[in-house]
Amino acid sequence: MALTLEVWDGWNWVDKTGSCVGLRRLIRSSGLEELDGELVKDAVSVGQEIRLKEDGQVVFEGIVYEVDRRHRGRDVERCGFKAYDYLIKYDRHVVYRLYQTGTKAGEIIEDLASLEEGVDVSNVDDGDSLLSPWEIENEKALEVMKSVARGTNYWLRMKPGKILYFKPKQVGSAAATIDDSIVLDVEYSEDRWRLKNRVIYVGADGEILADISEESGDLPAVVHDPFLTDKEEAERRAKIRLALNKEYGRSLRITMHQSDFKDLRIDLGDTCTINLPSVGLDNVDMVLLGIEYDPKNLHYRLEFGGRKELLEDWLDEKIGGDVARRFGKAMTLPEQTSTLAYNLDKIARTQADQKHVLYVNKPP
Repeated sequence: MALTLEVWDGWNWVDKTGSCVGLRRLIRSSGLEELDGELVKDAVSVGQEIRLKEDGQVVFEGIVYEVDRRHRGRDVERCGFKAYDYLIKYDRHVVYRLYQTGTKAGEIIEDLASLEEGVDVSNVDDGDSLLSPWEIENEKALEVMKSVARGTNYWLRMKPGKILYFKPKQVGSAAATIDDSIVLDVEYSEDRWRLKNRVIYVGADGEILADISEESGDLPAVVHDPFLTDKEEAERRAKIRLALNKEYGRSLRITMHQSDFKDLRIDLGDTCTINLPSVGLDNVDMVLLGIEYDPKNLHYRLEFGGRKELLEDWLDEKIGGDVARRFGKAMTLPEQTSTLAYNLDKIARTQADQKHVLYVNKPP
């Protein structure tokens, strides 16, 4: 497999393959595709356009975002770089929007995508609708797009050619099978604290509205929403949270020869069947999230499965509440009536519990 690394100098694409000693390409938790690399006796600049080809086909194109240049002792000059796909351009757009109830998630993505010219949105699905008006003030367009993708559990990716994808994040049919015959080394980890295989939604008045589980269901996560009364909506949210918890919970890293990787014909986002009994994985479907290339030894390191929970994810959950609640089907009249009655009851209880300060005039 022939890899070609090129950088745009303002007039032409300049080949940097000969000076590249390391490459790593992966999908970040935010949905951005990232390309990390290191050059010797050469350099790139922040803001330059960069692309990676495999056998003449462009598999990554984006913008150099970070550069780390160093020269230590008798070592050669080195330049490390980090590039993101063209989605990173939306990080510079600050938006003010008001999306009304019923607006599709895909409509929001398409609206924000129009901030950049030449973006193909033909692969943007509709998704669920807003359950209430959403006012956005002084927010970066990229953060809004990421929030929409996470709240609906959709992939948000910008592929070469500025083709924007907004598709359901689900495990599809396996594109390949990986077993011991092609694996040089393997590392598998599970975070049992975050790996939840059961989600329970408790709604108004403590009623259990949804109980979704996989396998044994022995690791439950309980979500309490006192304003939720619709069982179908609770089940939809539970399925999204179950999928997110699986992402957080496990990670598989595999090293193989370049020739074996080429024969697999897989790319980021593809589903593979993993058959590695030595680490406890027997015909398990996992998604390819990272590809690292070692040009010196002609090895590929692949990362499958989950991701670590970032601090920003945890804060979004604690401050913003349930990530799955913003989108879904519109509330029916009975549910709106029930929610209104619940709110009025809470107001009445709060007023009844108010305490008054009494001033007593008594002699010393």
